[in-house]
Amino acid sequence: TPRPQLGLVLELLQLNKASTGGGWGELGKPPNFDTCARDTYPAGTTFGAPFVLRALSGVAAACAHLHAQQLSHGDLYAHNTLVRHDGEPKVGDFGAAYNYAPLGAEAAPLVERVEVRAFGCLAEELATRLAPAAGDESEAALQRNLLGLAREAWMGAAVGARPSFAEACQQIEALARAYFEAPPPFPW
Repeated sequence: TPRPQLGLVLELLQLNKASTGGGWGELGKPPNFDTCARDTYPAGTTFGAPFVLRALSGVAAACAHLHAQQLSHGDLYAHNTLVRHDGEPKVGDFGAAYNYAPLGAEAAPLVERVEVRAFGCLAEELATRLAPAAGDESEAALQRNLLGLAREAWMGAAVGARPSFAEACQQIEALARAYFEAPPPFPW
């Protein structure tokens, strides 16, 4: 008899209407020869703070869920993330995903933290595209704090010292609470 196999069922999304609020669009574009392993964005692309916080919160939550099942996405990039106009994300393209349970309990946290680095790269890309208005200290502080987290915690050189995705979710929520000075206006 055949052995049971894990499967993945994804929602069918309406594409190419993200800017009008009616559908989903790519968060970024694939890397090119100049950027190598970093995604690209159309010239002049900027994002608002609520968009960035919601997008990062959703991606981190999706990855926390995957890693709780000992699954790694394996290709976490902006171009593999669809977003709505309000920043709600859907992580897609699971072609490189894999189950790392066979590697054992000792390897599991390290596999997750390797993917946390990819998340840090995504966070850095979005944070550098925040466009704080002149004199908007709260958005400028958010940008500094988010870049600090991305570069020092999520992309830090010591793999074992990086936070888990569950911890990254908490870190983003803390940034959002500080920015909005209240619970954020979107679900956690």
